[in-house]
Amino acid sequence: MSRINIRFAEESDQLRLIKFINDYWKKDHIFVKDPNVFSWQYRNKDGRWNIVLAENTYNNGEKSIIGILGFIPLGRYDENLGDDCIFLAVWKVREDVCPPGIGLQMLKKIKKTLSPSFIGAIGISDIVKPIYQALGYQTGKLDQLALLNPCFQGDYKIAKVPNKIYESNSICDSSVSLLELDVKDKKLLKKVNTLADSSSPTKSFSYIKNRYLEHPWYSYEVRCVLVNETLTAILVWRVVELDGRRVIRIVDIIGGRDWLDSSRLVFLEEMTSTEAEYVDIMASGVNVTALKKTGFVSAQDYENLVIPNYFSPYVEKNIEVYFACNSFSSSDICSAFFRADSDQDRPN
Repeated sequence: MSRINIRFAEESDQLRLIKFINDYWKKDHIFVKDPNVFSWQYRNKDGRWNIVLAENTYNNGEKSIIGILGFIPLGRYDENLGDDCIFLAVWKVREDVCPPGIGLQMLKKIKKTLSPSFIGAIGISDIVKPIYQALGYQTGKLDQLALLNPCFQGDYKIAKVPNKIYESNSICDSSVSLLELDVKDKKLLKKVNTLADSSSPTKSFSYIKNRYLEHPWYSYEVRCVLVNETLTAILVWRVVELDGRRVIRIVDIIGGRDWLDSSRLVFLEEMTSTEAEYVDIMASGVNVTALKKTGFVSAQDYENLVIPNYFSPYVEKNIEVYFACNSFSSSDICSAFFRADSDQDRPN
C-alpha cells in the first residue's frame, strides 16, 4: 500500500527532481547536465520552487516522485507581477505507476493554490492536447514567419530557401525606428515601465531586466520601438550563430504590435548590420497578415521553404509548435505570447 501526495516542491527536492527528469523525461537534459539552469528556471527569488510534484509514500516510509509539473509565472522575473499569468513547462508523470488523473491533479493544485487569471503552455504534445481541450483550454499552433535578407539570395545556409522566393514589393516605411534601451536614462525607463504595465500580459522594466538584460547564459538585444518618435513597443531578440552564419530571432514584443506592417526597413537595417540571413518570429496573437504585408514569409505558403526552429542541436526541418491557454478572467490578460514567455528560449 502507498499514499500519493500532491505538493509544491521544496529546496530539499532539487536533486530528486533532477534525477526524475534524467530517468523519466530526457536523459542528459540540460537540467541534468547543468542544475544551475534548472534552478534559474524554476526558483523564485523568494525561494519558492515553481514545481508541483506527485510523491508516492510507501508503508515503510520510503518516498518516490512519480510526477512533476513545472510552471513559470511572470512574477518569476518581477515579484510585483505575482502569479496572475502563468506558463506551464515540463509536465511528466510515470505512466507505469501513476493512477489516472495524477497529471490533472497537479494542474488543479496550481490553479487552486495560486488562482492565476491566465494559464498557458507552449510546446504541448499530442498526448496532452486532448486533456487541455477537455478542460476548456484553447489550443492552436504558433505562427512562425521569417523576413529574409536579400543580400543572401541564392546563398542561404541556415534557412532553406527555394529560388526566387524573395520577391517582395513591400513598402519601406520610415515612420518606425528602433532605439537601444539605455538603462541609465531614467526618463526613458519610466516610459518603458508605463508601456509594459499597460501591455497584455502585464510586464515591467524589472521583468525586462531580470528576464533578458541580466540573463546568465544568453545575450539579448532590447530595443524601444518608436513610431513617429513615440514609444510604442519593446522588442527583444537574440542573435543565433551557426557555422559562421547568423539569424535574428524575435523572442518577445511588449506593447503594441500594429507597427509590424511598417517594420521592413528597420529589420533590413538590423540584418545588414548583424549580417543575418533572416529575422524570424514565433508567436500567438500577432497579425500574420501585417507581417506578410511587410515581407515576412511562412513555410506554410511556400513548398520546400524551411525555417528551422531547433539550433541546439540544429535540425533542418520546420517544427510545428502547439500551445494551449485559458483565461479565468473576464478581461484579456494575455492577448499575445511569444517564444520566451514559456521555456522555449533557454539553453538546451
